[in-house]
Amino acid sequence: EGNVFDQNLSNASAITVYLLQETNDLLYEKLVRELKSGTRVLSAAFQFPKQKKVKVDERGPVYGPLHCYEWE
Repeated sequence: EGNVFDQNLSNASAITVYLLQETNDLLYEKLVRELKSGTRVLSAAFQFPKQKKVKVDERGPVYGPLHCYEWE
């Protein structure tokens, strides 16, 4: 609970975000620093372009697909 930028994400095994692309871009470097290999990240509508996707579910919310990632 709270601002994602103030949270320690290193113990997370899964993270779900529904943020605008600009915010995803800001969050990306934090995820790279803190997430362990194998952590799952689900992003609704907007992407993490530098991260390899595991799956895309086109039936996502009205604004776009669900992008599934497994952090390396």
